[in-house]
Amino acid sequence: MTCGNKRQLPINIKKSGINQYSRNLSQFFYDFKDCNSITVEQPDKDISGFAKFNLHGIENSYINFSTMGSLKLKKGYIIVNSINKYDGERKNMEIILEFEKTVAPTDTLIMIIPVEKSGKNTASSSFFHAFIPFMESKKEGKKYESNISVQGLNINNLIPTNSFLLYNAVFPLIYTCTDYYKTIIFNEPIQIKDSDYNKLHTIFGKYSDNSLNTEANQKKELQSSNYTDMHEINYRMMYYNKKGTKHGPGRHGDLDIQNLTCTPILDEDDQPIDGTRLDWIKQAFDEGVSTEFKTIIFVIILVGLTVVILVTVHEYAFKSIGKLIGDESIVGRSSSNL
Repeated sequence: MTCGNKRQLPINIKKSGINQYSRNLSQFFYDFKDCNSITVEQPDKDISGFAKFNLHGIENSYINFSTMGSLKLKKGYIIVNSINKYDGERKNMEIILEFEKTVAPTDTLIMIIPVEKSGKNTASSSFFHAFIPFMESKKEGKKYESNISVQGLNINNLIPTNSFLLYNAVFPLIYTCTDYYKTIIFNEPIQIKDSDYNKLHTIFGKYSDNSLNTEANQKKELQSSNYTDMHEINYRMMYYNKKGTKHGPGRHGDLDIQNLTCTPILDEDDQPIDGTRLDWIKQAFDEGVSTEFKTIIFVIILVGLTVVILVTVHEYAFKSIGKLIGDESIVGRSSSNL
């Protein structure tokens, strides 16, 4: 589904093209509860490589995004054979998480996580391995659904502890061309064991197995513009958060941010107007200026303030003494001495 000249996913993600930074306006904090079961299903039996999952028992989890406030995880998607490209290459898989505000007005945050096959034992590979081996086999001609009871499965282990990109675009593969969504994109992949990937591939197939075309009346999941075509990135609307989620899970945001409930608005030049440029200046100063240079700047400012204070005290002292003893020559001396 081509959305005209709107910013649109999928894209070829190249971190090297980004020259804008945002930290305070894109802070993501999280601390999920363990879930007790997970449901994995195929939204449409005629579409390959596309699955949806829901985690149960995580209602009291802590999720916060700096310009949205408190969030809840609504659902997740598994794309076998990634929709987006990463430095020109598709990854084995993508996880897409959809978060929703807990209070009005409604708003949605999307998180995209690339996944690659690996023999390493990592937090993410353990997450997948806790339920994928227990998924039921697919029955021919029927829409797939499997519910698996689990212990200790926590999505904290799925979210990378890494830098991320922030974009604002429409996502017609899952949604429509109408609304822009704030989208967190991790550029570095997490891992999944070969055996778990192969089982997902056996059940759902690959997204690239679908017959894609350009017909407007085709299902949106099967239109080539939602997979084959990589859409142009508007780098004025893409930002890099170097710190990202490196802090890991926990309530790190309680002292750092205020829970804002405003909805970002774009001006006629396609620029965000919910805030000022001061945040980006502070980011550049914090991370792009050496400690020695900062010290020199602070010393200059301190000396300047000290001079102003001394001149003010000198001026005030002479005037006060002159008025006190009634000698106008002393009152005028403060200015002439300077």
